[in-house]
Amino acid sequence: MSRLAWGAAVFVAVLLWGNGAFAMVLAVGDFNAHGASYSVGQSVIEMLSSQLAGNPRFQLVERRQLDAVARQQRIALSGMVNPEEAVSIGKLVGAKYYLQGAVSHFGVLTLLTARLMDVERRTVVAAYQAMTSEGERGVPLAVRTMAAEITASLTGPEPAGTARDDYRSLLYDALGYYNQEDYGRSLRFWDRMVQMSPKNATLRFIVAAMHYSRGRYGDSELSAKEAVAFDPDFAEAYLLLGKAMFMRGRDYEATGPLERAIELNPNLAEPYFLIGQAYKNRGRLEEAMEYFSMAVQRDPNYVGAYVALGQMLVEVAELKLARQVLTRAVQLDSSNAGARFLLGTAMALEGDDKGARSQVQALKLLDPGLAVKLEELLE
Repeated sequence: MSRLAWGAAVFVAVLLWGNGAFAMVLAVGDFNAHGASYSVGQSVIEMLSSQLAGNPRFQLVERRQLDAVARQQRIALSGMVNPEEAVSIGKLVGAKYYLQGAVSHFGVLTLLTARLMDVERRTVVAAYQAMTSEGERGVPLAVRTMAAEITASLTGPEPAGTARDDYRSLLYDALGYYNQEDYGRSLRFWDRMVQMSPKNATLRFIVAAMHYSRGRYGDSELSAKEAVAFDPDFAEAYLLLGKAMFMRGRDYEATGPLERAIELNPNLAEPYFLIGQAYKNRGRLEEAMEYFSMAVQRDPNYVGAYVALGQMLVEVAELKLARQVLTRAVQLDSSNAGARFLLGTAMALEGDDKGARSQVQALKLLDPGLAVKLEELLE
């Protein structure tokens, strides 16, 4: 081939590549969500697709086409899609790879995972993970981080093996079962991942959170201790350790890990609340109120802290301030029967019978027992 012909061929190839003729066809499935609104999972799909669509080496399957094929095959994309179903959908839409994932909350941590299925080889060839401790506000950055990792793996050498030796390959199943609240089955995958990556503090933390969700506070405490042993600066793990101790009736011992969590991350609200509860249990009321106040300063929407602070203010007859605090709690959560009862009590003690009776009417729908108690106070 002459140099001119070779140059022309390269030029045409570049044009075709830029127009998507040689682009890698990629199908992005659902990211099922737990502990967050359904819209969070959908937002992750949209943000990730937008990031990947900007690369000329990828040709993304249109979402409408993917949904249509899934309906024809009677596959629910919003649930867990097993590898066989992913291969089936991928083949029908002409995709080389099928990407699916999940997003879940574990306390203050939000974890995103995705796995890449090679449609022709019928195997998971890569797995990805991104995490944020900023709640839903941190999700966009986590998605961009994951998109960059996906792009790097697909624009480099083609994934040749499988992801069986990568603990992240199990994350989709683990989070999928967790999102379905099948904690027992999910925990088996977390345990396997811990075996594959024994010094991974994040995995130890999530196992601790799983145990905590199931009320297995002793196991949760042990796993949280392992997490902080591998990462002494893991604030969220110290918080979970303190919570597990607290639930086991060891609130005095729990104060240490909770104070360490605050030292590492002063913006966490829950440690202040739990330390306040510990001080209250010991009869150190002024310190308890101080910590409840610090909790709502760090999280102005922390209903539990408002209720706890309001209750103590009622008990020490600071009724005007109690009403302000409890009114805020009711504004944040109008279905909180405890907040309404305490607010009604403060109103009754101040002689505001009309206000107290309005809380009685609300309580009759929320908690008839508390409505009766408040009515007795008004008699």
